[in-house]
Amino acid sequence: MNDWAYGAEHQNPHGLNDTVLNFFMVLVVGNEGKGIAPGLQPHLDERLKIGMTSRVESLNVSVATGILLHRLAEARLEG
Repeated sequence: MNDWAYGAEHQNPHGLNDTVLNFFMVLVVGNEGKGIAPGLQPHLDERLKIGMTSRVESLNVSVATGILLHRLAEARLEG
């Protein structure tokens, strides 16, 4: 089994909708202030971000996680 570790970061250049997702996976979501812990960074295969058109810098971690999980569920159903 090839597991992928994805990290969600608002400063990342790769948008969630532009990423080919691999399943089985681990999704790592950092806290709102400091993001993903530096010790976990080297273990991530890819970093994701939620594309936003507003001027909001970042989302609350629970809101961001809900959006990410919804998109991951869609991707899983698609294919």
